[in-house]
Amino acid sequence: MKKIALFMAVAATILASCSDDDSTPTPTIEKAFFAGAWNETAPDANHRTLNFVGDSVTLAREDGLNFKDKYTLTGNSLNFGAAPNNNHIVQVIDSVTIKLSHIYIAAPNENGTPQTVTFKKVVAAPQD
Repeated sequence: MKKIALFMAVAATILASCSDDDSTPTPTIEKAFFAGAWNETAPDANHRTLNFVGDSVTLAREDGLNFKDKYTLTGNSLNFGAAPNNNHIVQVIDSVTIKLSHIYIAAPNENGTPQTVTFKKVVAAPQD
């Protein structure tokens, strides 16, 4: 019985030390990371494009409805200025892929449901 109790105590200690509550710092995202064009890959490939130039961002839709405004970055929150429903949480997947929360699929004056949208950075092909 003592062996079982000892095993349970050791197992509990190991599990407690492997908790998800470690204090691993979240990487800081810099504005320079966003510079350039990003194409939507999901849920609707190429439906939207983001183009970051300086402190401005243009959200272009395939239906021709475009928004251009200043943007700010605070932590992992991206704010598109005066664009409707403009606060988006950024999740960096890798150096060329991001997910933005709270993107509306419908035009801003229509009722729509916000979604998380994946964008891939447009990377120029190497020149020969």
